[in-house]
Amino acid sequence: MTQHRVLVVDDEEAARYSIGKALEAAGYAVEVASTAGEALKIQESFNPDVILTDISMPEMNGIQFIQQLRARPLPPPVIVVTASHTYDIAVQSLRQGAADYLTKPFDLEQLRNSVRRAIERRQLKLENLEYQRELEEKNRRLQEAEEMLRKHALELEERVQLGTQALLETELRYRELFNLANDAIFTVDAATGQILEANLQAEKLTGYSGEELSNMKVQDLYSKQELERVAKFESELAKAGCGCGVTGDIPFRTRDGQRIVLNVSCSMIEMNARQVINLMGRDVTAIREVEAELARYTQELEQKFEEKKKQLLQSQSQLVQAEKMAALGSLVAGVAHEINNPLGSINANNDILALAFRKVQDFVRLHPPGDGTDAEQELDEIRSIGKEALQTNRMACDRILKIVRSLRNFARLDEAERKKADIHEGIESTITLVAHEIKGRIRVTKEFGNVREIECYPNQLNQVFMNMLVNASQAIEGEGEIRIRTWEQDNTVRVAISDTGKGIPAELYSKIFDPGFTTKKAGLGTGLGLSICLRIVQDHGGRIEIESQVGRGTTFTIILPVEGAPERKTND
Repeated sequence: MTQHRVLVVDDEEAARYSIGKALEAAGYAVEVASTAGEALKIQESFNPDVILTDISMPEMNGIQFIQQLRARPLPPPVIVVTASHTYDIAVQSLRQGAADYLTKPFDLEQLRNSVRRAIERRQLKLENLEYQRELEEKNRRLQEAEEMLRKHALELEERVQLGTQALLETELRYRELFNLANDAIFTVDAATGQILEANLQAEKLTGYSGEELSNMKVQDLYSKQELERVAKFESELAKAGCGCGVTGDIPFRTRDGQRIVLNVSCSMIEMNARQVINLMGRDVTAIREVEAELARYTQELEQKFEEKKKQLLQSQSQLVQAEKMAALGSLVAGVAHEINNPLGSINANNDILALAFRKVQDFVRLHPPGDGTDAEQELDEIRSIGKEALQTNRMACDRILKIVRSLRNFARLDEAERKKADIHEGIESTITLVAHEIKGRIRVTKEFGNVREIECYPNQLNQVFMNMLVNASQAIEGEGEIRIRTWEQDNTVRVAISDTGKGIPAELYSKIFDPGFTTKKAGLGTGLGLSICLRIVQDHGGRIEIESQVGRGTTFTIILPVEGAPERKTND
């Protein structure tokens, strides 16, 4: 229910308060003002249904206030409230447009009735004005309609004549466009699939005449082997509904059984109280065959690429394996050489021991105990020979054990996981295994600093040390020196391997770590050693620095973080 609004204007606060509370208790929305000027401002925003105003107010009295309100459009009714009992003031207020006149003191019921009647009169007035406006508008529209009907009556016959002629011309143009279109056009009953109309291009593509097509259903033209594909397309068209289009490829069968593919655009419309499908199709058979051929060719290229990629990876793996085998061959040669010497000593000592025991046997046979010969001296000589032979054999066996231990330490077959390791152990083991490469011509100087153990893969770092030492020995022609220095700096452990070889030109610095690049003679390497070393060091979070002077030698510095790189999978 609409809440009516009342504006109370009185310069006495007590009067404003009492009247406002009485009206709020009766369910009205109330605003108050102490002057007529303030009330005029509130009236613009509050838009009251009725105003109660005192007659005697400063600046502007009630009569003047009513005059100001009447100058505004659709002013609300005004009830004058005053303590004056003169008849003249009441008459003057009513003449100026006041709706009612109340004298103080007044009964609250009288106040409510007066406000209610004023609101009812205002509503009736507004309704009358609205009815009057509606009546005037209807009369105006009626006159305009009559005028339009007269004009239409005069123009109707002319328009019918012109429309008939235009319809005939439009029909002719439509027929011309319909039949001369480059795309096949079918008009189909959506409910039955009956072909209602087909253009010349449709006849040409399908091989049927227009009369034959008009006696067929569009389903008769679809390829029977691909009805599921067609059903999916029709389902999408049905979901789209009238006014929406659907496009896609549909396979058709021509009169002679040839399969053709039409890229069709279908839309459904209402025509003569039934739904009709307009189907426009363009022959894309050749295009789709080319696309299929391209797809097959692309697939073949991808397969060939994968095969080539696989071959490349296999070749790369073979090259890496060749480098490993080259290092292994060098290692095996060294091991064979190192083991051969103590084995020779053991074999020789075995012969000496055999001779000694034969002499013991001969001595015992020729000089049995108690014959008076001085046997003590002879037995001491035999024992001395046996002791010396046994010591030599023991030293040879220790040498073999050291070589085997160095080989195990180098391979670290039982330590493939990441762990803390002492790099000095790996370097010592590697020096032992490359001894055959340097013995007799190259002096190895070790300057090991006090360094911490580092997080690493020991077997991989041993491979780096092996490659570096072998490269250094091969770079030295004749006699020379390899210097190995270790120290700790900036939370890294550094290994500098220097040689007195022929050196590396500065222009080759950027190439020496490239896979396949080598400056060695044919048969001495694959060019993968330094590449593998760099990869291993980088996997450990480190780097390799190089300093070289042609004719004086080269220094490779391996820099490894103490804590190692983040955990990763080990390389195969």
